[in-house]
Amino acid sequence: MLADDGDHHYVILSVKELKGEPTFDSNQVSVSAGYSLPRLCVDVARRGLSGIEGLGGIPGTVGGALWMNAGAYGHEIGTVTETVRVAREGLVVEVPGSSVKWDYRHTSFREGELLLGATLGLAADDPAKIQARMDEAKQRRLASQPHGARSAGCFSRIPPRARLGPERSSTTWE
Repeated sequence: MLADDGDHHYVILSVKELKGEPTFDSNQVSVSAGYSLPRLCVDVARRGLSGIEGLGGIPGTVGGALWMNAGAYGHEIGTVTETVRVAREGLVVEVPGSSVKWDYRHTSFREGELLLGATLGLAADDPAKIQARMDEAKQRRLASQPHGARSAGCFSRIPPRARLGPERSSTTWE
């Protein structure tokens, strides 16, 4: 956790112990927010399900990945999310993935909401091909990022116009 020196008026809650086991139904997987994202990538790959291969090297949980629309190497969790289970205003609701605004490392989930889990819709593929794509992503990551040392991650910021195109950006960059 990295935080500034200012006052903080919120609670940080770890859902790591809310792991459970993913449940599979054809090309869908339902998984809790506390489940390890890298482990989920391995689990679905072994079952011949594709769509999140690039996320395998991102440390953290499924809930964290959902909250910030984790992505790498052409895969973002928001593109495969069918529903998200959210504790919102005292109720647990199923939010359709299509109603969430999935931006670059940001979503429309609001402060105070607790993500409990999600159902992902993946595509069937050959497990060996999926594993090869996961291995390729791992090699790219190892070649470009520190390995075996502590790191605060990436601090670069891609301007909205550069990532969304000029027609979707309201910010003027000089």
